[in-house]
Amino acid sequence: MVQKGDRVCVAFSGGADSTCLLELFYECRKQLGVELSAAHVNHCLRGEESDADEAFVRDYCEARNIPLYVYRADVAGIAQAHGESIELTARKIRYDYFSSIDAEKIATAHTGSDVIETFLLNLSRGTSLHGLSAIPPVRGNIIRPLIGFTRMQTVAYCSEKGIAFRTDKSNDSDAYTRNRVRHNVIPPLQEIFPSFEATALRCIKNLRSEDDFMDREAEKQLSGLMKDGKLIVAPLLKLHPALLARVLCRYLSSVPGASFEAVHVDLISQNLDRAGFALTLPGNIRIKTDGTYLFQDNAVPACDIPANVRLAKHSLRPVPFYRNILKFEIFDAAAVIEYCCEYIDYEKIDDFIEIRTPLTGDRVRLSKRNCTKTLKKLYTEMKIPAAERKELPVIADSRGVIWAYGAGVDSSRLAGENTKKIMIIRMENCKSC
Repeated sequence: MVQKGDRVCVAFSGGADSTCLLELFYECRKQLGVELSAAHVNHCLRGEESDADEAFVRDYCEARNIPLYVYRADVAGIAQAHGESIELTARKIRYDYFSSIDAEKIATAHTGSDVIETFLLNLSRGTSLHGLSAIPPVRGNIIRPLIGFTRMQTVAYCSEKGIAFRTDKSNDSDAYTRNRVRHNVIPPLQEIFPSFEATALRCIKNLRSEDDFMDREAEKQLSGLMKDGKLIVAPLLKLHPALLARVLCRYLSSVPGASFEAVHVDLISQNLDRAGFALTLPGNIRIKTDGTYLFQDNAVPACDIPANVRLAKHSLRPVPFYRNILKFEIFDAAAVIEYCCEYIDYEKIDDFIEIRTPLTGDRVRLSKRNCTKTLKKLYTEMKIPAAERKELPVIADSRGVIWAYGAGVDSSRLAGENTKKIMIIRMENCKSC
């Protein structure tokens, strides 16, 4: 993972995992021949606790003379402004900041426990082999040296060394899906199968090896089917569906500025032989087939995603919408400890919802400001240019707006103490990792 002379920056939250990782690098820095630094992102989500984490990190690094980079971000505000989940926004901010640091390697403290949680989360979402491979040990300049160890082992290491670390109390809350998996899914599995962690990690290691093999095969196919920057359709149609999906993924990944998810790959694979079929990916990249070739179509930048999509609420699916993917998650309200503006009462929406762009007269009641505003006025206040508003998503039913970009959830649809089922809407503009 590292070479002699590398500048290694450890992502340091102050928790047991990252403290263990930074301490190990500090102890081994001379043996490894690396130049060590650390980076801390204060998400400003927990008030004084977040500031105390930052103070701990500063003291720790100062005591060991480790250069430290600190970045503060209003994650909650940014998430609301972009209509994204706090977890997704926080992750984007962290990795964007890490990429700006002058270092050959960024070391994150993901453990085998994180890998297993990601595996189960991706499994529940119906992922492919790539998703089941969970968190890779190395991705570009991101390295994860603790990926073969469990969270219990990092805590034990810090305890044996007498090294203090911070505890994030939000990890105890079941408001986040990952925490519910950590607290309510994995312990019963370990009770039934005492060696569950070890066997799961072995399984994931095997899946990762098979995933790597499929990637190599897809690259061979891709190189043989490219002609003048276009993919030849006829041989593609003869490929096994699993290999075809891989080839399409690798092709789309090679298109500058393109962003995509599985729903896009499925649509393209199902329409390869349809001359004239076109799909605009997030990033405003248009992919087209003429029946002979699949190619990027630069001539027509307009979006091909339907402006209106109607869905039954009992069969919601990810929907590509201009530069974004809209996703829906439904779960029992009993698992939620605190309610927030992201949570919609599932029973307060009609049986069918519509995903569309803003219409004249659309209005939403803002719970935090206790007032009703038209989306036009709200977007004017937010200084969103009129030309951009036609691509902003609105989710509505026969009674009006349920959720809108920049506004969040209409207060009449918010979850409360008597809510039985909760729905969360997520808007993402990123490629699956």
